[in-house]
Amino acid sequence: MSDTVYSTDMVDWSNFEFYENIFTRYHRNLMVSKMKADLNDDNDLKNMIYVQPTNLYWTLEKRWLSIAKEVKLEKYLYLE
Repeated sequence: MSDTVYSTDMVDWSNFEFYENIFTRYHRNLMVSKMKADLNDDNDLKNMIYVQPTNLYWTLEKRWLSIAKEVKLEKYLYLE
């Protein structure tokens, strides 16, 4: 059995582009606008960690759709 130690330089952070940009814009919007945090926002953001460049994110929540458009990441959205 081998113990592998991972460091931050071993992770391809570009795979987390969707999460990082949505997370940053969400917190910015909380600070500079009248937007209020909802109880489920934290869970939604944690789910976004799993969205990789080959995945699409599906939601009907206008908040996340709007933020994704603000940061120009519509390519990650599943749109009908």
